[in-house]
Amino acid sequence: MLARTATVGGVLVGSGQSPDDALLEWATRTPDAYLAREAIHCVRAGRIEVLDDLVPPPWEADDPRPRRGLVAVRGDQPGAQGLLAHLQAAPAVEVCRDGWTLIPHDDPLWASAAAVVDDEAGLALMTQGDELRLWLVHDGEPMADWEWSVTGTLAAIDQLPPGELGDEVRDTVFPARFGVDTFDDFGFQATPRLAQALATDAPAAVAVPELVAALGLPDAARAHLLGEIDLADAPDARVSQPAGTVAAAIAGSVSAAELQRASAQSPRRRLWGAVGWAAALALCALLAVLIVDDLRSGTEVSVWTWIRLPLVLLIVPAAILGIRRWWMLRGTGQREPSGQGARHEPRTSWWYGRGPSTTVVVLVGLAILAVAIGIWISGAPLRDRGIQTTAQVVTLNEDSFTVSFDDRSGSPRTAEIAPWGELEAGDPITIVYDPLDPAHASSLDELNDPVVYIIFAALAAFCLVLALLTWLRVIDWQRVANWLEQAPGI
Repeated sequence: MLARTATVGGVLVGSGQSPDDALLEWATRTPDAYLAREAIHCVRAGRIEVLDDLVPPPWEADDPRPRRGLVAVRGDQPGAQGLLAHLQAAPAVEVCRDGWTLIPHDDPLWASAAAVVDDEAGLALMTQGDELRLWLVHDGEPMADWEWSVTGTLAAIDQLPPGELGDEVRDTVFPARFGVDTFDDFGFQATPRLAQALATDAPAAVAVPELVAALGLPDAARAHLLGEIDLADAPDARVSQPAGTVAAAIAGSVSAAELQRASAQSPRRRLWGAVGWAAALALCALLAVLIVDDLRSGTEVSVWTWIRLPLVLLIVPAAILGIRRWWMLRGTGQREPSGQGARHEPRTSWWYGRGPSTTVVVLVGLAILAVAIGIWISGAPLRDRGIQTTAQVVTLNEDSFTVSFDDRSGSPRTAEIAPWGELEAGDPITIVYDPLDPAHASSLDELNDPVVYIIFAALAAFCLVLALLTWLRVIDWQRVANWLEQAPGI
């Protein structure tokens, strides 16, 4: 038994014995008894002797007993595993069970420093032989610990003064292992069962099942700590390999944490994330086409060209990373609306399947593309053989302008063109008309304006990217429909 005691006035608190007398008495009940003062004392042949410096005390020698440890953090917390793997130069393993992330490790206190992130409180446990230890960890630092030590024979004696200071130190060297206020402070449910488990003095085989059950940990934690299974070999274990550099380890941890945060988002949030990045990618691709066209045509490069360029350089890589993120999230679990997921049985529909959903989006994209092509074809005669001239606005209609002009033979003509700019009756406007059909005309600015084609092409590209995401199940329309059905009005 590891006995940590205090002395006042040269005698043990609570017994009145001197440390030497207590050491001799303990030696009659166990083959090994030690006294920690300035040096290590032990009992040999009924006499107290100083331990030879060449002989290490048993608590400093290598303990041959198997050590089983793990860190338990609530939720799915894979963010720090890449960094942990790099620090220990070995793969880091985690298993998600029953709302907990379990990280098996032979040094759980050290592992907890890398595993507990984002102000999340966690638990670190370790068994070694019949001994058990529990740490309550917050933000990578141990807040409190409890020991169940039922093997070993060490008497550690501290000289303490009487009074409040001595009482405070005695409370420290005698860990009570009862009281659950610390658990309350960090969001754990401090139940009477937990208080009883903390106060019970028993070997690990007895204490571990009670403690694991009281803490609400999955049964896999009990089985791992008692050596019945090895969580590192579990079929659902996730393994993070060590990175080559610290920067890569940090980047991997940040990326994993971000993916985990995204996987906990609602299907609607994930849907609009994928939609937004798909739209940004399509729009930036078209902006890049406009930039290339400006440079190729040799016309004066406008300020808008220089505005488009940084937009493309910034948004396209971000959009690609966003699409990659949703691709990596395909098929992962998503949270349900609060309190409703367990009671609701979602219905499946053929309409929301991958095939029909993809087909619908592809058809919408093709229809938009067909409209853009139709507009382009309708303007082909004006671009191929159109004649440019100056016309005069005659009347302003609700959705068109009536203009009058003289054709190349000098004959007066009128035509209906789409309204362009802030014009009044009698204002001049430059138009292009078809000599074979003078009534077919358009303003020169409208004919050369690419905005209409940009909008239609962006919409078509957006729909086609959306169809690809649907086919690859980055977007699951059935899941979105189920989620909206469970949470109407959200």
